[in-house]
Amino acid sequence: MEITETMNANALSLDLPDTLGQSDNWQTLTRDWSHFSVYASEPYLRESIADADAVLGKYLQGFTQRYASILIKPDAIVGRRATLIWDYLRDHGFRIVQAMPFQFDRLMVRELWRYSMNISTNAKFALVDSIHAASQSIYLLLEDQTPECAAGSATVRLHHLKGSAFASERSRNSIRSVAKSPNEMLVLVHTPDEPLEMLREIGLLFDHENRKNLFESALHMLDENVAQQREEIASIIAQIESSTPVHELDLKISTARLREHFSTPPENLSPNEIWERIIQTSWSSKDSTAFWDSIMVGSSVIDLSIAGMRKLIE
Repeated sequence: MEITETMNANALSLDLPDTLGQSDNWQTLTRDWSHFSVYASEPYLRESIADADAVLGKYLQGFTQRYASILIKPDAIVGRRATLIWDYLRDHGFRIVQAMPFQFDRLMVRELWRYSMNISTNAKFALVDSIHAASQSIYLLLEDQTPECAAGSATVRLHHLKGSAFASERSRNSIRSVAKSPNEMLVLVHTPDEPLEMLREIGLLFDHENRKNLFESALHMLDENVAQQREEIASIIAQIESSTPVHELDLKISTARLREHFSTPPENLSPNEIWERIIQTSWSSKDSTAFWDSIMVGSSVIDLSIAGMRKLIE
């Protein structure tokens, strides 16, 4: 074990409740010691665990195994996939405990995906920022009610159900396949890979009061076996969608509409030339249709990753 890993682990163990901080109990949160070590250097995980322990107490260990989370992203909102995703979750044994709308900002995006965005191109940074600023997102805290959860954590089960960002690598029954994720950039949803990441993300996305609200919702559900009402969730989705113009997220349709901005047919241009034309024309347009057309075409032609680079955490 590296010295820095030992230091990080010791620092985190000072703030961990006994159920998570003793012996090898970190293994209930993550499959990989290096994840535990890296996240220990950040405030997000430590603050989140402290709030979770204060609210949940003896239920904390069970919370990390029975609960999962999913982010419904702005591309799902503009494409009107949110209700479809919600229905999918209920059909696969997840009960929504709390739905919280929130707005991403630039730094939040970079911190959430800090350990994978190192391989991203500058063009992808521009796309990611624009997508996440386009509307509010919806954070769903979920309880896994299926027998399968007993064999492993809810976050891991939901991560597998989510499906890969790449269409060729996911099943037809995954969330992203059912919701028709257009490409590897517009993936509609995000889920943490494991319990450790779920706790880190709660600490990153929400302040102290909102974290307590999430954990108290879980405790209330455990005590009284109730979940957030269907009408409440439908209202949250409807309110966000009402302020967000709809887009079909169809590459062929977007390409056809963007042709009018090109003096040279797109098929005769290189990806970089297409990208430059998009930036110069409809990328900066205040028209929502032109903006999302630019997102669709841009994300299909540009290089999203730097060849040969590896993510900091796989």
